[in-house]
Amino acid sequence: MTDSSITTKEISPGIYLHKRQLQNRGETDLIYIFEVEVARLNILEFTADFSGSENVILEGRSNLISVTTVEPFRKEQIARLLLKKDWKLKSKFK
Repeated sequence: MTDSSITTKEISPGIYLHKRQLQNRGETDLIYIFEVEVARLNILEFTADFSGSENVILEGRSNLISVTTVEPFRKEQIARLLLKKDWKLKSKFK
C-alpha cells in the first residue's frame, strides 16, 4: 500500500476536510481516508454520508454513514473507504 495523494479543503472557516488516497494491491482498487480537523473553539458533530455509492465499503460500519464528534483543535479520522472494482463514490458532508 502506498500514499498517492493528500488533498485538503476548508469546508467552513476553521474546519478542514483532509482526503488521503492510498493505492492498494489487494482486493480493493483504492482506499480513501477522510479526516476532519477543527481549528477553532467548537465541538463538531460531523456526518459523512456515502449512500448511493457503488462498490464501496465503509470500514467498521454496516451502512455507508459515519457520525463522528471532533473536539476543538483536533483532527479525527471520520471514514476509511474501501473502493472495489468499478466503484462510484457519492458523498455528502454535514
